[in-house]
Amino acid sequence: MKAHLDIQHDGNLTTEGRTRMSFDENSKRCPKCDLIKPRSEFYADKRLPSGLQSHCKNCVLATARSKYATDPDYRAKNLQRNRELYAANPSLWRNKHLVRKYNITRAEYDALLVVQGGVCTGCKYEPKPDENLDVDHDHACCAGQKSCGKCVRGLLCRGCNTILGLARDDAQVLVNLITYLEKGIES
Repeated sequence: MKAHLDIQHDGNLTTEGRTRMSFDENSKRCPKCDLIKPRSEFYADKRLPSGLQSHCKNCVLATARSKYATDPDYRAKNLQRNRELYAANPSLWRNKHLVRKYNITRAEYDALLVVQGGVCTGCKYEPKPDENLDVDHDHACCAGQKSCGKCVRGLLCRGCNTILGLARDDAQVLVNLITYLEKGIES
């Protein structure tokens, strides 16, 4: 099946404009943003004949974010559903969190924990069975909360991770504090 659409001046495909262009079964038009996108840019929906939702992922997410921000009932319903899903399968949610935030899987986290002897790299604290250590990454590589995965340095307890954060990952600050503590002990 081929359809004809026009190209806007910015290069995006729409139903209005001057230049005609064809798209095929590998493409789909989002009726909300009126852009032609690859089929991979649409969420799956087995209920529909095409097997894909009508709106593209960006439009679906924008609508959900807007509704979440403006509709307290929708927000409460989502929070409750997420709590129930988490309670039913916390390890699945932990894996999703690790991949989304640090770009590592639960298996990679567990392997790193084994390499560290099952303890915090800093203070050698051994976490309880239901407790997770924090993933530490090099903020010089990936500033902010998310990591590329390549700059993960190790696993730390909450206290050690907080100390590193407060020291702004500056080793000299930590050396100065050690010197300060040692001088205080000597006097």
